[in-house]
Amino acid sequence: MQEAAHLVNAARLRRSYVEFKYGQLHLSSALPHTGGFDEPLPLICLHDHGCSSRMFGQFLPVMAADRSVYAVDLPGYGASDKLSASAGFADSVAILIRLFEDLCLYRIDLIGVGHGAMLAIEIARQRPNLVRKALCLGLESGASIVGPSAQQTLTTPSRRVVDTSVALSSVVSEVRDVTRAQIESPTKAILKAIRQLLD
Repeated sequence: MQEAAHLVNAARLRRSYVEFKYGQLHLSSALPHTGGFDEPLPLICLHDHGCSSRMFGQFLPVMAADRSVYAVDLPGYGASDKLSASAGFADSVAILIRLFEDLCLYRIDLIGVGHGAMLAIEIARQRPNLVRKALCLGLESGASIVGPSAQQTLTTPSRRVVDTSVALSSVVSEVRDVTRAQIESPTKAILKAIRQLLD
């Protein structure tokens, strides 16, 4: 844990707001001590329903040892404004893609938990040149990535199907053995495993 404390001190933590169609999105970020200009790809963290970017509070500064790490309060959660009543999943995806463009993030890695994993998969599907890797943790109940690696399909209880065909088979990884609680209070072993998956 001494190593983690050192890395936490090295990371520069920030909170900010970004304008979007329905108001403002809250963004937490941690930058490496180098300022984030000579780093590998930035890492974007997307939380589950009923949570906020706070679930990544301990995760961000430790992962920011060598890259910029961002955690977004999804629309309607944490300190972000809500979407309109008619807005849905596709609107959230579009807002996140626009956020990445506004932040001049042209190539990223994603970690999504639960609903955040569903968003990560759809972002990777829509913008294959944007997403290098997407780690999906704790997919929503009843959801799974199935099929051979060359033709995978994600099916949810609401019968929404996200095609993760050939182009995404090397991008999207479902990680079943890392829980939300382990992300909220990460151990060295969990951090090492996530770093290896992102390499």
